[in-house]
Amino acid sequence: MLFADAPILRPALGRYVDAKIMQALRLRGLGPSLPEGDQRISVLKAVYDDLYKDLNALDAKASGLASANAVVFAVLTLALTETSPLLFKLAFCLSALSLVCVLTVIFVRWSTAVEIEEATLEGMVKTICRVRNSRTIRYRIACWSLVISSLIAFAYYSEAKVFPGILGWQALWKL
Repeated sequence: MLFADAPILRPALGRYVDAKIMQALRLRGLGPSLPEGDQRISVLKAVYDDLYKDLNALDAKASGLASANAVVFAVLTLALTETSPLLFKLAFCLSALSLVCVLTVIFVRWSTAVEIEEATLEGMVKTICRVRNSRTIRYRIACWSLVISSLIAFAYYSEAKVFPGILGWQALWKL
């Protein structure tokens, strides 16, 4: 599920880009092969723009996740003590992992002049697809790490403060 729609290996990435190109061709009512000239540029630019929109959406989602993660991380940091149970320390580590992953999604890197001069439109489409897919995977890792750490912290807080002894999880927190 983590990699299902975000391939990063070369063969799978090539098939994915080819499928995106075929989709753009169908939307324009063109044949099954990539045309030459201006139509070729138009199709590849449409695929590039589509992938770029995905990156913009990922940036927006990652910014929101970073804000939520900052709150959870702050709460866990304040609650963490030397005597905290192992699962609570694990929640803290997962929250830190989530924060690192989400920051790598938002990371910006500018191309050098040499990279731009040597780039082809086909290469740029594959590159942006690879960037989009790797950032999608890191976003998913960040999201699930935050969810799991939040659930562990909530369960611990519920058992220790809200429903002491009622839920019967005392043995779990003694680890």
